[in-house]
Amino acid sequence: MLTYAALSAPQSLRNLAPSTNTRRAHGKRHGPHSRRRSDDLPAGPQGARSRTRTSRWGDVTCGRCLLTWASRDDAGRVHRMTRAVELREALLRVRAEASSACAFFCTWNALNMAQGDKQYLRTMNDYRNVDFFLVSMEGNFRLFFLSLGNMFDKRKDSVSLHLLHRRLHEANRPELERELEKVLKKHAPTIASIRKIRNKSIAHMDKDSMEAVFRSAAITPSQIETVIFEVCEVLNRISDAFDFPNRISKGDRYENAVQFVLDILRRGRLSQDERD
Repeated sequence: MLTYAALSAPQSLRNLAPSTNTRRAHGKRHGPHSRRRSDDLPAGPQGARSRTRTSRWGDVTCGRCLLTWASRDDAGRVHRMTRAVELREALLRVRAEASSACAFFCTWNALNMAQGDKQYLRTMNDYRNVDFFLVSMEGNFRLFFLSLGNMFDKRKDSVSLHLLHRRLHEANRPELERELEKVLKKHAPTIASIRKIRNKSIAHMDKDSMEAVFRSAAITPSQIETVIFEVCEVLNRISDAFDFPNRISKGDRYENAVQFVLDILRRGRLSQDERD
């Protein structure tokens, strides 16, 4: 069971909106007596320059102002482009949050597990190192709950897995939509516990003690790990479907990094003990 006692042992997104170079509709009056060069006039169906063009939305003529010349096909292309950009932006941001959650959790978990080794525990409790490890464990503990809370946020104005699910639906990708929905339903109880801890103890100070919140959440580190890894795997498959060049890294790279640092500090401590 994940308890608060385990804790005490110790990103600017580029604006991806499409750049459109559209003619101003109301910038300059073009009445019937306006003197406009033929080069400024829109091309007709046969490529000839004319003052009049019939679109599928109705007859548009040069009158008090120049109305848009977009056809329904043009509007459909713009709509699809906008949807694609919105999907890509949601996927990029959710992937970044999932990657952070994985890094924070795996780093905390590696430090927590290292305390089971007497040599590592002695190194972590060394007066020269102990403050660093206390801060690292508590910081990563809080951060992975915050990142997971962002990923599972249900508000419609938030960028989360639920927004990505809607974007996949809008993009008519039912197979990816079902895959994401399946993992969210499978781990719904664990996700509810994660959000409870995040809302009551991490992001906000609830009147109940942290110990009471953790007891009522009844969640284990292995359950959190399973949720993170399965969500990351689904996001990687969605990324592959849209030809993203990279994937979310697995957690062992962070665990290996923690062990590498602990080994260096342990060897340094042993050498210092020998000299003393």
